[in-house]
Amino acid sequence: MVEVPLWRHAIVNYPHPLLRQGLVVLDTPGLNALGAEPELTLSMLPSADAVLFLLGAETGVTRSDMDVWKNHVCQSISTRGHEHVVVLNKVDILWDSLTDEVSQRRMIAQQVSETAKLLGVERSSVFALSAKHGLTGRIRKDNTLLEKSGLRALENKLADDVIPNRYEIVRRRIVYDFSHHLGRSRDYLQERLRGLEKQIADLKSLGGQNVGNLQQIIQRMREERTRYEKEVVHFQEIRRLLAGKAEKLFNHLGMPNVDKLVAQTRDSMKGSWTTQGLRSAMSAFFEGTSAIMEDVRSMSMEIQKDLNQICEQIHKNFGLARVHPVNLTLVTPLLDLKKLESKGESFRNSTTVIVTEQNRVIDRFFATLVGEARRHFESANELARNWFRDVGVQIFGSIQAHKAAIDREIETLRLVHENVDNLAGQIQTLEGSRQSLKNEIETIAQIQRRIEPPVR
Repeated sequence: MVEVPLWRHAIVNYPHPLLRQGLVVLDTPGLNALGAEPELTLSMLPSADAVLFLLGAETGVTRSDMDVWKNHVCQSISTRGHEHVVVLNKVDILWDSLTDEVSQRRMIAQQVSETAKLLGVERSSVFALSAKHGLTGRIRKDNTLLEKSGLRALENKLADDVIPNRYEIVRRRIVYDFSHHLGRSRDYLQERLRGLEKQIADLKSLGGQNVGNLQQIIQRMREERTRYEKEVVHFQEIRRLLAGKAEKLFNHLGMPNVDKLVAQTRDSMKGSWTTQGLRSAMSAFFEGTSAIMEDVRSMSMEIQKDLNQICEQIHKNFGLARVHPVNLTLVTPLLDLKKLESKGESFRNSTTVIVTEQNRVIDRFFATLVGEARRHFESANELARNWFRDVGVQIFGSIQAHKAAIDREIETLRLVHENVDNLAGQIQTLEGSRQSLKNEIETIAQIQRRIEPPVR
């Protein structure tokens, strides 16, 4: 039997300025629910842009708090480099009516300092507040109570640091993608400019006594187009072969292959009668993930070698500028998997595996570590697919651009052949097109210069 809760989550909309700015708050189960449903808390940490770690002001940092902080929160911080905020809630318990306000503040400040020291964070990242009195102050519009509750200070931290940091993450991602596309457009325009300048030089050479060479140049361009069309057939065949290798790589990174390893690990763990058997099965899972990534690395290197050879062949055959295809980099998912393996080693050797009932150990291992591993593989698969699509456009797009340039040059020569007296007009038209291309290239350069500086 499987017990399914009536509902797993609720989405609450609340009219608050921070939420209007794009802040999304995910309230996860506390320590008491970690054993039953660890994925609701621990699996969300690596994908968060900030972690707000909630403690009790009266207890401070307990042993269980420290365990979660060291083994989960700190690792997610080091992986993502995001903000971390510590909150000591229920500080109103320390508002003793028998002590004066100065003594209360001193006691709260001492608790904040001790918490910061224990967790190894800046004191400015620890906030003492009373959520209850903060809510009361907001409902009653009592600014004095709201200020005393400490809620406003926490809101200012979120508004001044967390939200801008989120904007910066999004900005960097957008700027990176945008710059990548701008760079491709610039390369395409520069290739067109190079062909156009060659065409202008050829037409200028036809002045005066060289008009008789026009038919010869047209014939040469037609021969080049014929040679191009033959080469395209060859390149299309190479492209199909590369697509086959790439699909093999995608399948290796795909969820069916990963889920096969997951199923084998689950069967091994369920069939184990000893703690050592459970640990061996966990170790075998991470050995399997490493083997998959090593195979992927070898496959990607082989594809990269083929792509470099194609680029060199295009350069030699067509005289085009050398294209340097971007390497497939899986550094981020690889590092994430290595860190996950380290977490798995800690879990494998922890007393939890010994003292916890077998099915609970298995559930926790799959809900957290295996679930996280699947997400890293999904990320790697997406990276690989985007990479192959981009290099395909980069390489084969240059061939298509060359074909378009040949067609344009033949058409221009045909017009000149039909009306030799209009040679100067054709050159003038081409020089106008050249200036337009230069303007477009300069516009792209200006855009790139504008988006490079960081947001202030």
